[in-house]
Amino acid sequence: MYGLRVRILIAEDERINQLYMSHLLTAAGHEVGLAGDGRRVLELLREQSYDLVLMDMQMPEMDGMEATRRIRAGEAGTDAARMPLVALTAYATAEDHAQYRDAGVNRVATKPLSQEMLLRLIEETGAQENRP
Repeated sequence: MYGLRVRILIAEDERINQLYMSHLLTAAGHEVGLAGDGRRVLELLREQSYDLVLMDMQMPEMDGMEATRRIRAGEAGTDAARMPLVALTAYATAEDHAQYRDAGVNRVATKPLSQEMLLRLIEETGAQENRP
């Protein structure tokens, strides 16, 4: 069911969440990069190619909303501007989700996430369509 292998950037400031998601995704065969804030996300996207970003919306320095807006505006390159972005949040209100979508995310997922949910998100976002 989950045969797709992609390169994923996890944007998450909580170290335990980074380790948890990284472990689940690498165990499924994906390559994973880590960023602790939005500024680092932009830097990594300029330096390397990823298929998908899992973006925590509440991070220090530059939050996920601002990072998403800047990615969509092309600040991390034209390829990054088109890649799938999934908002990760503990906030589950419809208003919060609408704000994230308005900022440019493709999907919104509420934490905590199981491995099955992470893998389903990867397949459903169409990350494979961005591969060269």
